[in-house]
Amino acid sequence: MKFHLRRVAGNAELTFEEFCTLLCQAEAVLNSRHICPLSNNPDNQVLTPGHFLIGTSLLALPDQNLIDLPSNCLSRWSHIQQMVQRLWKLLVS
Repeated sequence: MKFHLRRVAGNAELTFEEFCTLLCQAEAVLNSRHICPLSNNPDNQVLTPGHFLIGTSLLALPDQNLIDLPSNCLSRWSHIQQMVQRLWKLLVS
């Protein structure tokens, strides 16, 4: 996790609150990943670490795709969201 976190954060200078936000959202990404491979049956639900934490899957609304936008054009919040999206892309692929 530290390796991927360094890759998405790079040399960004984050405040304490921004770094805490990034870590909390990275934790949510890790707890949303599949533990076992997906089956071909669409009725089967996948097992994630979130099931063990809260008893059901973690639900979040998808955000606007910010991966392809240059980071110097983004607000601080959007910049953090871009880092989280890049982390999700690294961990899922």
